[in-house]
Amino acid sequence: MMANQDQHVVSVDINGTTVSISRHVVGDDEFNLSLFFEEEDSLVASTGFMVWDASYTIIDLLKGELAGRLRGKRVLELGSGTGLAGLCCAAAGAHVLLTDLPSVVEGVIDKNVKSNVDRQQQQSQTSTTAMPALASEQHPARQPGSTSHASSSSSSNSSAWSGARPLGHGSVAAMPL
Repeated sequence: MMANQDQHVVSVDINGTTVSISRHVVGDDEFNLSLFFEEEDSLVASTGFMVWDASYTIIDLLKGELAGRLRGKRVLELGSGTGLAGLCCAAAGAHVLLTDLPSVVEGVIDKNVKSNVDRQQQQSQTSTTAMPALASEQHPARQPGSTSHASSSSSSNSSAWSGARPLGHGSVAAMPL
């Protein structure tokens, strides 16, 4: 795990997928809570913009005891905050639904999901361009015009949550509570 205090980025490698999240540090001069919350939200919602020790514990378990055990399972994370734990579960193969208050989902979760999914898609396109024969052998259902039904691609998996996007060996979606 690598944390960059200047940019407030945390990066983790799970099963060959790098998950990176942006987080805010409450108390920073640059961090203004009023930008993220509706009038009816309380400061309790500010906890959603931090990475808690429990996330790191889950990540350690994903690299150890839980490695491979979440593949294909549906995970509902209540109060996802930055989404670090849930994104890592998706990278490990779970189909994850991240949830939190609307201000947290819009302020941080959606951005972290998008940046991870976009980065993975860019890496896939780069590796597919560099080695087209190898890529088509490994992922026949992901190629345009393919009719293979034997794929375990998360985008076609019935266990994926509605609106889920592929990430790592699983998928991820987000929804406000």
